[in-house]
Amino acid sequence: METNGKIRIILADDHEIMCEGLKYLVDRQEDMEVIGVAATGDEVVVMAERLKPDVVAMDISMPVMDGIEASTRLRGIGSETKILVLSAVLTRHTIDQAIASGVTGLMMKESAFQEFAEGVRAVNKGERYFCSRIMQVVASSYVGRLREGTGESPIFTERECEVIRQFANGKSTKEIALRISMSGKTIDACRRKIMDKLHINSTAELVKYALRSGLTTL
Repeated sequence: METNGKIRIILADDHEIMCEGLKYLVDRQEDMEVIGVAATGDEVVVMAERLKPDVVAMDISMPVMDGIEASTRLRGIGSETKILVLSAVLTRHTIDQAIASGVTGLMMKESAFQEFAEGVRAVNKGERYFCSRIMQVVASSYVGRLREGTGESPIFTERECEVIRQFANGKSTKEIALRISMSGKTIDACRRKIMDKLHINSTAELVKYALRSGLTTL
């Protein structure tokens, strides 16, 4: 909810200079105000629950919990806060994952502030917002899919994608099991199924696949 006509925003990025610069520009807007700044995804979730901002604008790559997982957590607790995610590097798969996690808007960090402000205003109204660069990626991807037909890339479930991402981020079977509420045996079985689909035999190859497909930005 807006206070005195201003959109209440939480900024989240583990680079302090990025947050400070963005906060300075946001606070100069007549219709916006920054009510909190976070450096990790878990801080964002706690802060958003307490302050109930209109919009959370966060980096997709943060320590402890990244922007995609933070978005998933916020949606899981029923938060109505609109989420605008920023990223330095994006692939088709990253875009798909972000949308699936419940973000309202997505944009590149290289975007001009004017485009960022436009994105904040759009998501605050309940609209989907994608910056011009991402729209180009989406359009190119769509054309590519049409040209290639079904293609040869394996299809993974949302849970399988999460398992790939967690292994690629260096998490152990036990850590992943605790994180997504599954048994270690189920995680190992899921990993074997993923490797069968990819025709690979090692976790190192799984990490390479995650990097190529955009499941992780390590």
